[in-house]
Formats: sequence, C-alpha cells, structure tokens
Amino acid sequence: MEEHSPAPQESRGIYGFVLFMGMNLCIIFYFVWMLMPLEWTDNWPYEPPQSYWGLVVPVYFCTALFLFAFCIYPAMHSQYDSELNDTSVVTDVFAHPPNHFKRLKEAKKTPRKKNTERSAMYSKSKPISPVSDLDLNDVSQVLYLEK
Repeated sequence: MEEHSPAPQESRGIYGFVLFMGMNLCIIFYFVWMLMPLEWTDNWPYEPPQSYWGLVVPVYFCTALFLFAFCIYPAMHSQYDSELNDTSVVTDVFAHPPNHFKRLKEAKKTPRKKNTERSAMYSKSKPISPVSDLDLNDVSQVLYLEK
C-alpha cells in the first residue's frame, strides 16, 4: 500500500500542468466571448449567451461571497458566543485574582535560601510585581464612573 505524502510527484506535476493549461484556455475563451462583436455570431447555428451574463455572474458571485464573509458567517458565529454580561467572557479558569501571589507567599511561610551573588546584583533594581488579572469592578469604576 502506497503512503500518501505531500512531496512532489510526477503525476501531480502532470495534473497541475493540465489544470494550468485548461484554466488559461477557459480564461481566453471567456475574454473572447465577452469582447466578441455580435455580428460575428450571425451565421452560427446557435446563439451564444449575451455578454451581459459574462459580467453579471462574477458580480453576483463576488456579492454573495462578500455577504457570506461579512454578514452571514459572523452572524452564524455569534450564535455560539457567550452573552456579553456572562462572567466567562471576562475571566477563565487560569485567571489569578490580584492577591493570589501574596496569599501563596503567606501560605508557604518557609524561608528560602538566598543566593548572595544574585541578590547583590538585583538589590539596586526594584522587583517586578507578579502578573495578575485586574478586578473588573475597579476597571469599570476607573473607566466609567470617575469621569
């Protein structure tokens, strides 16, 4: 049984070349049909579609794609989103409350060995406080209530 791989293969090269040539031929036929005068088709046994449809079909397709991409798809996606006032929108299970690290230090209360070389190197700089999530009430008060 042959294993499928994305590596280049001779058959893929042939298929790709045939598709490339076929698409070029289709584009050439499309432009000839769009730009051909109607007088050339008077002696034909059948009448080709009007050139109007050569413009309208791509415009309809682009309009449908635009409506789907910017209206329908976001509306479908919003059905599965949480409500805006739901707490799961602003926090998750990995969030740390503001006093989380202080409580951890107080809970341990075990003295650590200090590395004298390292502490001397960093004694001049101010320590960086650990990252934690801001309380939503404080943020709302600063943004909306103190103005």
